[in-house]
Amino acid sequence: MRFAQRAAATAILVVFLLPAVKGADIAYSESDLKSGPHVDSIEFKALANQDQRVQSLLDGLIDMDYEFFDPVHYPVLSSDPDITVNQSARNGYGMFTFNCAKYPLNITGLRKAFAYALDKVALSEEVFDGYSMPHDSVVPLPMSWCIEDDLAGHYYNAEPDIGNRILDDLGFAIDPESGYRLAPDGSPFSITVEYTGTGFSWMLGSFWIDALESIHVEPDIRNSGFWDYYNRAANHEDFDVIFYALSFDRNDVRWLADEFWSGNLGVYGMNLANFANESFDEWRDQLLTGQTYEDIFEAASNMQRVIHENVPRVVLYENVLLQAYRNDAFAGHIADVFRYTCGPWTMRNIYPSKPIYPGDVNVAMAREPASLNLFSIASSSTPYYLFDELYSSLYDFGPSGEVIRDLASSLLVETHADNPAVPAGHARFTVDMVENATWSDGTRLTAFDVAFTFGFLLESNLTILQPLPSELYGVWAPTSHRVVVELSTESFWGFYDFAFRYVIPCHIFNKVNGLGVEGALNWNPVFDEEAPLVTSGPYLFDEYDSGSHTYTIVTNPLFYYRLIDDGTSTTTTSSSSTTTSNQDEYYWVLVISAMLPSASVTILLYFLAERRTLRRRPD
Repeated sequence: MRFAQRAAATAILVVFLLPAVKGADIAYSESDLKSGPHVDSIEFKALANQDQRVQSLLDGLIDMDYEFFDPVHYPVLSSDPDITVNQSARNGYGMFTFNCAKYPLNITGLRKAFAYALDKVALSEEVFDGYSMPHDSVVPLPMSWCIEDDLAGHYYNAEPDIGNRILDDLGFAIDPESGYRLAPDGSPFSITVEYTGTGFSWMLGSFWIDALESIHVEPDIRNSGFWDYYNRAANHEDFDVIFYALSFDRNDVRWLADEFWSGNLGVYGMNLANFANESFDEWRDQLLTGQTYEDIFEAASNMQRVIHENVPRVVLYENVLLQAYRNDAFAGHIADVFRYTCGPWTMRNIYPSKPIYPGDVNVAMAREPASLNLFSIASSSTPYYLFDELYSSLYDFGPSGEVIRDLASSLLVETHADNPAVPAGHARFTVDMVENATWSDGTRLTAFDVAFTFGFLLESNLTILQPLPSELYGVWAPTSHRVVVELSTESFWGFYDFAFRYVIPCHIFNKVNGLGVEGALNWNPVFDEEAPLVTSGPYLFDEYDSGSHTYTIVTNPLFYYRLIDDGTSTTTTSSSSTTTSNQDEYYWVLVISAMLPSASVTILLYFLAERRTLRRRPD
């Protein structure tokens, strides 16, 4: 199936929310999803060449390709009955960003005229052979905040007549000698778009020229180095229009608050469009501090409408990402909205389709990880696919982006209105945890490990997934299976900022008899045989073969949602009355006292975190 033109967004959602696999009509409950794994091992093999990965898939040498493949391979892969091709909307897009501070680009009508003149439908068909879709909103389709179908009008098809009327009304007269328009002040001008590369980018440039020519504006294109023009824009130096793309990791729209906020004019790396609009700014505070989903959606919706109307950015396309896997040996694949077909839910739920098949899955990846250091996760070469299988968190995101409990079994959220002991303006999250969680070395995984994780990250200034939230006020473990997190905000986003972080083992990283901060900085598990690798997820790291460039993980027999012989999942319970043994309490106090000498000798750990900005990756 191709996306030569964009149909209704709901129709596209059906494509990527329902996995195109055998048994896709099965509705999984949360417990169904979490129980597993159902296979013995997964071997990740580095195959840098895409053609080699495709051929290996066709030959049955691999069962899945973690990478996305070029649509040129679609015909041969889709024609093989033993191969399923999954299509997903990218959580991101490519776009032209205007310099709204430069005359005459600071005139909204000029930018809007271009948006009407551009043919996004033809662009998707000719540049991407139909494997992309026209898109207008600055929020990508996979995010639940996207209001693409609720926008007033669209810029999908080329409508230069509308663009020309707008420019005529604004006084952009056409110079009879050049045939191009003059600015309202009578001065000649052209608009230069900067891009990098050849082929695909050059084709985008041809659409740029056609659109501007159709509204009688002189076009120019320049093949510049990406970091040259991106850094100029980031420093708010001279440029007209630049092309680049953005990808987002999850269903978090807070980046919108900084992307076009006038308060970021002149701030490096922020508001590259130099856009200032009071109506947009008025919604910013609600987007960041709203307490309900409805609050956030209202703010995000109105901010999208302001951008759509004022056009500081023209979103060009939203890719359709293609992944392939064999369906003859394993079944149960799940299409994840944000982590796609080779995400953790597939790895948890796939099973041999016939009893005679071995439970060993072979997965191709484009490159080897540079390190398995969990604290280097921000690196582009960081193996997310391995970390998701090895580590646990209080909560996780389900296949549709929904919140699913992992180590957590229940949650109580309190503000001052609910509990006078909670300071005004604060939110307190009391999380009860499963009681059968175990580290791979047999040590119990408890609430103390969760609280330790936050304290360790605070002292070390290291990150896991993202920096600690500035509103993090305190974390403590009143019992071995209850952790309390308090934030100095009642914002909807508070839960997002702490709930999904990987938990690290206190007995490995404490500085009394463990690695400590200095040891963590140089920690290089697998590649350094002496470095400990103690994990808690559904799989354990088993072997690295440098000769074949393979990384093998095996089913964790101690996993707290593992299957037992009768096909049922292990029981995970929590208890609000669980008390801490003297041994556990002493160990916790010892670690925190050694880590933070100024802390009082109690199980309470309060601290303030340095303010950080949640960043998104340009690519």
